[in-house]
Parts: sequence; structure tokens; C-alpha cells
Amino acid sequence: MTAAGRGFLVLILVALALTQLPAGSPLPPNPHLPMSASGACAGCHAYYGGTLDPREFVVAIPEKCWVCHSKKDLGRSHPIGVDPNHSTAQVEIPADLPLEDGKVSCGTCHNPHMAFLSETRTFPAQEVSFLQVEAGKNIAWYKTFFLRKSDPDKGFEPLCRACHTDY
Repeated sequence: MTAAGRGFLVLILVALALTQLPAGSPLPPNPHLPMSASGACAGCHAYYGGTLDPREFVVAIPEKCWVCHSKKDLGRSHPIGVDPNHSTAQVEIPADLPLEDGKVSCGTCHNPHMAFLSETRTFPAQEVSFLQVEAGKNIAWYKTFFLRKSDPDKGFEPLCRACHTDY
């Protein structure tokens, strides 16, 4: 093995050691877990006659997201506030990607109520986020980024192509 190959192997082992949880340790908690707590629904969703409307909100979703997520730290992201009916791109939004007041919002691509971690990669180059040791077996966990659609081989393509047919 070349020196560069050994260096790469050492880097991978160090990265895995830094993310490895002690045997029997629980996984880190879902940071969105408070949204699923009893009574938390009314903090985001509208109610009519005591019935929750999952597609109507009492606070704009981006405002709720920005309580914890900094606009500048979000990285590469789809623009929000875009009205697909007035877009220059050829788009058709499927029903499983909800709009907020007819516009693209954080919740269009992300579902804050889904799992935080998965044993399946979100995109091909994704690195292990946590390595759990259970009964002598290593279990690799990856962050889901709460994406409504992704593929371990195609990455974000299924999410993009769901709306952007000309992508």
C-alpha cells in the first residue's frame, strides 16, 4: 500500500472513531423531537373545530425553521417563496411535496416529522454520521436531512426531478 493510501485509510479510521458510539449507547436524539411532543402541533399547524389541518400553518414555516437554522448556514438550498405558477422553469409540484400558501417553502422538500437517522445513505458520497455497536455488530447511521425524497445512488435527483421535469 502506498503512503497516500495508508494516509487515506488512517483518515477514514479516525473519522469512524470520532463518530463511533460506545457499545450499547443510544443514538443521538432527533433534534426535531420536540415538534412531536404532545400539544406541539398547535405551534405550527392550524386547527378548525378541533381538527388539525396539516397543510395550513399559524406561523410561516421558514420563520419556524430559522429559530434553529441560520439562513447563512443552510448551505446550498432551493429558494423559498417561489410561486411555481409564475416560474420560468418547467415545473409541476406533486401532491406529496406540499406548498405553503401556494409557494415553495422549507417543508416542500423537508419533512421535520420524519426520522433524523437512517441506515440508508441520502446521497452517494455521504459519510457515516454515527457508528453504533450493538451485539458486536457495527451499524452505520446517516443523517436523512429530513428530505422527502432521496436515493442512495442518485442522491437528491428524485427530489429535484419530482418538480423539475426539464432538470
